[in-house]
Amino acid sequence: MVEGHPWSRRDVGASAEGEESDNRLKIVHSTTNCRTERILGQGAVGDIVGQDGPNVNAAFHCIDDIEVGSMEFDSIEEAEAFYMIYARATGFGVRKGCKRKDKKGDVRVRSWLCNKEGERLEKHLNRGNRIREPKAVTRVNCQAHLKVRLHESKQKYVVVQFVSGHCHRLCSPESVSFMRSHRKVGKSDLQQAVLMQQAGIRTSHIMRLLAVQAGGYRNLGFHETDMYNALNRQRQVAVGDGDSDSALAFLLGKQRSDPNLFFKYSVDGHGRLNRLLWADSVCRDDYRCFGDVLVFDSTYNTNQYRFPLVVLCEVNNHYSTCIFACAFIVREGDEGYDWVISTFLEAMHRRKPIAVVTDGDKSMRKCIKKLMPTAKHRLCSFHLEMNAATNVRDKEFLQAFKTCMFMNCTTINFETRWAAVVRRFRLENNEWVKKMYRKRELWAMAFLRGNFFGGVRSTQRCEKMHQVLKLHLTPKLKLFECLETYDLAVGRLRHEERRQRAVTEHTTLLGATQLQALEKHAAEVFTRSTFVVVREEMKKQGLFCRINGTDDGINAVHFMKHPYNYSYYTVVYNRSRDI
Repeated sequence: MVEGHPWSRRDVGASAEGEESDNRLKIVHSTTNCRTERILGQGAVGDIVGQDGPNVNAAFHCIDDIEVGSMEFDSIEEAEAFYMIYARATGFGVRKGCKRKDKKGDVRVRSWLCNKEGERLEKHLNRGNRIREPKAVTRVNCQAHLKVRLHESKQKYVVVQFVSGHCHRLCSPESVSFMRSHRKVGKSDLQQAVLMQQAGIRTSHIMRLLAVQAGGYRNLGFHETDMYNALNRQRQVAVGDGDSDSALAFLLGKQRSDPNLFFKYSVDGHGRLNRLLWADSVCRDDYRCFGDVLVFDSTYNTNQYRFPLVVLCEVNNHYSTCIFACAFIVREGDEGYDWVISTFLEAMHRRKPIAVVTDGDKSMRKCIKKLMPTAKHRLCSFHLEMNAATNVRDKEFLQAFKTCMFMNCTTINFETRWAAVVRRFRLENNEWVKKMYRKRELWAMAFLRGNFFGGVRSTQRCEKMHQVLKLHLTPKLKLFECLETYDLAVGRLRHEERRQRAVTEHTTLLGATQLQALEKHAAEVFTRSTFVVVREEMKKQGLFCRINGTDDGINAVHFMKHPYNYSYYTVVYNRSRDI
């Protein structure tokens, strides 16, 4: 035994109760006269919590060197747990030392050292060409250590070397918890943190919640950096076979419980995943019911690799967003969008929509024209408004542009109004205005009348979905994490749809029009959101009056007039075709 350095002498009085069992000393209870800190621990290495923590099974402050030298341990883990508790009570950190195994792989010799063992090389101490501030010195060649060896006959690990003396000042009870060896995120805390992270809660907020539960940060037993590292290690374990393999394994696992789930991927010349599209059975059923209109858009910063996330969605009968499919692609462009659209049509049994709404991307427009030639293409009104504000920078023009875009009139009236707007703001030579006029059939209501778009005028449905996704998806997520988080975000939308269905089935609105019978029938046929829209149209019916009409027995023609905006409408009813 080596005598301790004066700096590390423990001038305390202690009393302990112990019991001998198979020549192994077990500390049952210990009290000390100079410190009130209780050092706690039980079982696995590092299960040491701070002051007044839970699961108190042993508490001691000091222990005699002779007692340590006579100890025996059933396993290496038990010996390491003891030395960790001893080090925390004494006031120093621990590092792992040498480990020797036999031919069978069993550990024969194991040692643990003071964290200040060793010293920095002289050449690193006296460098004169430093650019950055050198790191603080943490090694002072301390010789304190514990070494155990496997006893052949007892099949236990016995202490063969124990040096208790330190050549440095020991830590106070307040600072010992900052030692690296005494900081560990417990299993229960880690599991709780993983669940909260999956719910989109930031790590800093998770730490705040755990601190409240523990009664303060000093009782946690770890720091925010430790939580970040623990969560990162958990992610590394989850992607042990590779991120792309884990993502595909996740989809395969879902396919076992959902046989109608569709997913398809492709790899590049180096065997790396570069495209992935998936749609579960609910997505495919939604497309079968509501797939007449397709909203196509992409978003960014949803994963660690910066792959664009392509969302294909529309509105359902509750006039809420429903997802048809999602895809990750390495690069946007003709080839990427070609693959997404063709794979999407494959998943949907080659059924094509009758209308598509996009943000105006050239590659999207080209692919839609190639693969969906019969679909009516419409440009997103929101993006057009943003571009108008950027390229003209005139609020009055923006309002006039919106009027031209949403004006429900004939093409001749649109041409007259557009020419007047261009002259008024002197934009005859503005390139963006010329470009928009060439594309007028893609955005002006005058040219889009008669086509069904399900009330969708922009890709805001996708933008709304992006907002929902980005509550959960962050640029730090790996692919398999994106898939897990995507399920949570989509589940949120579907939960809202179930709530709307319950509202429709179990509540009834009071009558608000003169057509009571028709209104009641409409309330029974339509969902609540759709019924509200229909009822608004029914309210307007009383504002129109018939001023003239003809009837030849087959076609009944009625000429209607609106009394306030002085607009005229012609309503034709064909009896033979019943339309």
